[in-house]
Amino acid sequence: MKKNTLPKILSFINYPTSNINKNIFTNFQLIKDEVKQVITLAAKDSQTEIKSINLNIPITDSMSFFYNSKIEIENELIMELHLKKAINQSEFFDNLINYEILMNYIASYEVDKKMLFGNPIGNFAKVINLNFYKLLIKKNLINTFKNLFNNLQIHIEQLVPTPLSSALATLNDDDRDLGAICIDLGQASTSLAVFENEKLLFADAVSIGSKNITNDIARGISTTKESAER
Repeated sequence: MKKNTLPKILSFINYPTSNINKNIFTNFQLIKDEVKQVITLAAKDSQTEIKSINLNIPITDSMSFFYNSKIEIENELIMELHLKKAINQSEFFDNLINYEILMNYIASYEVDKKMLFGNPIGNFAKVINLNFYKLLIKKNLINTFKNLFNNLQIHIEQLVPTPLSSALATLNDDDRDLGAICIDLGQASTSLAVFENEKLLFADAVSIGSKNITNDIARGISTTKESAER
């Protein structure tokens, strides 16, 4: 695919699932059948054979870390070697037990206390500081989804945080560059993604969605869920 070109959408399938609650499968065989049905419909609609996917992964059980690494280079020319040194002495390679790193990257630079979102190589400086963002998610959740798709003989190419997917689908280039917050209110969860200078600065989700609002209304005024949804 050429750079800056949008992918061609061959199929769009929306299929409700009822056998998952708070990221836990309540009936593995039924959820497997539901996902298989979605893949079958998408393959038929697009006239393609689906062997691999990019999977949106919920991050309600995630952890975000902001960390930095500062080095003094005494008014030298900033080179790749300096950046590698800053990365190696940082928490970049650290992980938590029972968690898997989903995203981990340099969010911004500081060159002599001046914020920079682009690459600082080529500038002279006394001190450079690298600011990082790391998103971790529980391994058990990832293994649960991987096991499901392994049973369906579908390879997961990449795990994509759900807030990031929602933001990329709704925000344009200017939104992500100038700075924007994307809030996606789903049925069972609400996700949030923060962008600035085309970089994801933070992502999170909570297990509260439109279903909770509907249930509260139904209980509060003693009506049916169908009426409450209206």
